[in-house]
Amino acid sequence: MKLNNEKNVKSMYINKDTLSTRVSLHDKYSINKYGWHNWVFDQYKLNENINVLELGCGTGNTWIGKENQIPKNPEFKLQVQ
Repeated sequence: MKLNNEKNVKSMYINKDTLSTRVSLHDKYSINKYGWHNWVFDQYKLNENINVLELGCGTGNTWIGKENQIPKNPEFKLQVQ
């Protein structure tokens, strides 16, 4: 399978099941033990006045377990489905 072929790449991310499989493979076998989602989260500049809307951006793993690292804002609601 040619990995950089557009059709093949689309098939790898076609639905949440194939994406979740790829994410779990990276989580299990990556030599980077800090993790992709932790690194991505560290790049965000979150403050009390920020509004975040993330739709259709994958599994939500970037946000899971980060509730204590998100600024306390009564209007901010973390909902991962």
